[in-house]
Amino acid sequence: MTKALDYTHDHELYVDDLIDLCSYFPREKMKYKLCLEAYPRIRDKRNFFKVYDVFSSFAYAIKLYHHTQGKAVATPVQEPVVNYPKLKHYHGILNDHCKQPMSKFAFKALMNTASNAPNDQELFSDLKKLTDGNCFSTAQLMKLTQKIGLTSYRMSFLKFAFPGAIDVENYYYTLQLIDSDMEKQRLRLFIDEQIETYNTPEPVDTCHTPPSEFDYILKTIKDERFPKDKLNLAKKQLAKNCFNPSQLRLIIKEFSFDDDKLVLLKYSFDFVDYKDQFYKFRDLLRFINNKKDFDRFLLEHKQ
Repeated sequence: MTKALDYTHDHELYVDDLIDLCSYFPREKMKYKLCLEAYPRIRDKRNFFKVYDVFSSFAYAIKLYHHTQGKAVATPVQEPVVNYPKLKHYHGILNDHCKQPMSKFAFKALMNTASNAPNDQELFSDLKKLTDGNCFSTAQLMKLTQKIGLTSYRMSFLKFAFPGAIDVENYYYTLQLIDSDMEKQRLRLFIDEQIETYNTPEPVDTCHTPPSEFDYILKTIKDERFPKDKLNLAKKQLAKNCFNPSQLRLIIKEFSFDDDKLVLLKYSFDFVDYKDQFYKFRDLLRFINNKKDFDRFLLEHKQ
């Protein structure tokens, strides 16, 4: 037992290693001492809960928890070091609706106001009200986001706050605030799509369908169950209505299959008045063969 204690005192262990070590000691008290000694040098503490299963006595498992992870709960978790972007060094795309960020004084007051929320749900609600219609640097929005604990609410707030960011291409810095790799990828795709709208300005005087009417059309397309019926309905709507680039993009995105998207893009070409900008829809296609087919189509119809 002494040699085992000395070993855990001098070496870093993974949880599975500690469990194997405990299997050599039949007495609960010995296992408890060994786990307690090893805890400070466990490399994957997030998995330490597995250790509690080595005890037959629930009392020893609870005792170990209180003197290891339970004790750690009382210690504030430090936020990882975050790299904030500097607005004065920014040379990328600027938000057309925001020219200046909130002043330092006003931002400090906003931060203090948000701190009064008792939980993440109410904090998220308060932050939405406080930031709606205001302009911020990405760094300011990141600091507000860090007040939120849960990843789901952080994601929702970052998406909501994007229209108020001045330095839109700096928004990729916010990925540091998301722990989940899957959610981080979703946020990256969201930022990609938002920035794409800045790179694809709508031509002047492009015709469009009124928003309320367009919402109805999009819903009828979305509600079609079968791909063939959905495609036929979309073609009919394209032939008799005038959609601007943003509206057409939303219609194309309703289709899951790349081949259907390509068919619809080719079909819609004859009904739009921004043919010189049509190449910008290429990003809606996933497969390289379809992208090449789309490129050939545009070359053949070049005016």
